[in-house]
Amino acid sequence: MVGFGTYKVGAVPSSTTIKYTPSRGTCEVLEDAFSVGYRMLDCAEYYINEAGIGEAIAKSKIPRGDM
Repeated sequence: MVGFGTYKVGAVPSSTTIKYTPSRGTCEVLEDAFSVGYRMLDCAEYYINEAGIGEAIAKSKIPRGDM
């Protein structure tokens, strides 16, 4: 099984040493990941993008059992 890492997806933790501004939001990136078949996500509170991940999962309408 291959999972999609969400570190720095749509948000940048303040403790990171690399500074940049994401060009795409979390929800938009995850829509692409879901469209190509990803169903496992690597998430952590540290990534500060939980809201966008939740929004993307809800919008996807993928059954919880498939995630």
